[in-house]
Amino acid sequence: MKTVRSVPATTATFSLVSLLMLSAGCEEVGVTTMSRPALPSGLGKVHRCFNEGITCPCLHFKLADADLEVAAENQAYSAIAPARQTTAEVSARPQRLTIRLGVRPKGSELTLDASRIFYSADNQVQLAPYLAEGWIKKRWSFKDPVLSSRDPQPIPLKEHAYFYLDYNVEANPDVKFTISVRGLSKAGFAVPVPDIHFAPIVTRHFKVKWDPDFPFPFL
Repeated sequence: MKTVRSVPATTATFSLVSLLMLSAGCEEVGVTTMSRPALPSGLGKVHRCFNEGITCPCLHFKLADADLEVAAENQAYSAIAPARQTTAEVSARPQRLTIRLGVRPKGSELTLDASRIFYSADNQVQLAPYLAEGWIKKRWSFKDPVLSSRDPQPIPLKEHAYFYLDYNVEANPDVKFTISVRGLSKAGFAVPVPDIHFAPIVTRHFKVKWDPDFPFPFL
């Protein structure tokens, strides 16, 4: 005898509401463009990280001497005028590109020279950051201890730390670029880090178009 399983009421309600939303129709109201990091070897995982009100794709990967995380804070939102279905306005974006870099040493002390973390685009010209701000990452802390707040320079790392690296290029998420970490070392020897490539991704935002004559069973 075949057993028939009943569908939970919450699942049925959600499915019905989703069907009604699709039937009523949707319209595109905006587009968010941001840079997504990736390693050429496919190592590491990309997560959506939330930091100081900014959500962006963040690459997490493991090395023999440290765990690293890298993200670009350059997202831009474009609103779309419903009548014309064209881009109506673009939200203000940072004037200069900011890269967020997290480093968690494994065991031995490391040294990070932010002046040797390079940005390059299609022209292959390597640019060093003009400003590097760093903090020690403390769990459950409202104010993390400051490591650096001036020009990039070598900094010893014993604990989990993160840095904001500012480059003298436009924060344009439509531009493909590469971040090359050449400034990480251990006991005077370079720690090899694969180049991190960034490419644009687009998220489209929709809202439901409700027809006042459309029958809605819950009203």
